[in-house]
Parts: sequence; C-alpha cells; structure tokens
Amino acid sequence: MPLTPGASMDGVEDARRTPPYHDTVLEFGTAKPFEIDLRRPVDAAALVSMRRADLDEPFAVITACNPGGARLDREENARRTEKLEALLRDRGIGFVGVDGCSPDRSRREPGFAVQLPLEHARALALEFRQDALFWFDGERFWLVAADGSMALLPPRS
Repeated sequence: MPLTPGASMDGVEDARRTPPYHDTVLEFGTAKPFEIDLRRPVDAAALVSMRRADLDEPFAVITACNPGGARLDREENARRTEKLEALLRDRGIGFVGVDGCSPDRSRREPGFAVQLPLEHARALALEFRQDALFWFDGERFWLVAADGSMALLPPRS
C-alpha cells in the first residue's frame, strides 16, 4: 500500500489497549544517551545527538513488544525483543537500542532504531505484528500505521 501522509490513523490507537503513540518519549541507549519527546518538534540538540549516534539518515523505530496492541507479560516481550535483535544481527542490519516510554515512564517498550527504507522497515514491523512504527525523515518524526498511513508528530493543532 502506498504511504499517505495525513491519512486516517483509525485503529492505530485504541484507548482501551495502548496509550497514545504521539505521547511517546524515545530514549536512545547510545554511548551518550539522549531522549526525544514526540510531543514536541525535533530541536537542534536532538539532531546533533542523532548525528552523533550515526542516525544521520532517515530511520525507523521498531519494537517487537505487545503485538497487535495485546498486553504481553515482561518475559514474553523480552523474548520477542531478543528475537528481533537476533534477526537484525542475522540480516546485517545496524541498529541502536531505543525504548519507547510514556511521559511518566510508567510504560516502556524496548525497540531499535534501524536505517532501512521505509517500506522495508514497515515490512519488518509487520513481521512482528506491530500496528505502527515511528519514522524519522531527517527533519521530523511520523507515526506510520501498518496500512501505510502516516501522521506527523507532534500532531499539528
């Protein structure tokens, strides 16, 4: 399916199952850790931090946790994360560890930043039954749903 910025994101956020994706804070587990709050536009300091982490090209943030919005226990999510990491290593795909967190840090999903073409990243997310992924286009973040629809982060009011 074609990627369509601004298309409907219906079904991606079910309030009964998951917190809003646009409230996510990304914590990058690099040599010099940094975070990006997706409720705010990407600033110059974040761009510098991403460049220092060799994330100077567009990239996706993908998790293997809680497929289809289901809440799995910590052990099962850890197994799924290990499987995704092993797959990335087996395929020779470089990655940076990134946790997607709620603003108050009460929820956390480990994942990975991967520099892949968007369609490849989306296919990888679908392999792990994910409803969506985060995409950084070099200037801003997008929420990309499994169907390819895209929403700019932070949402414009």
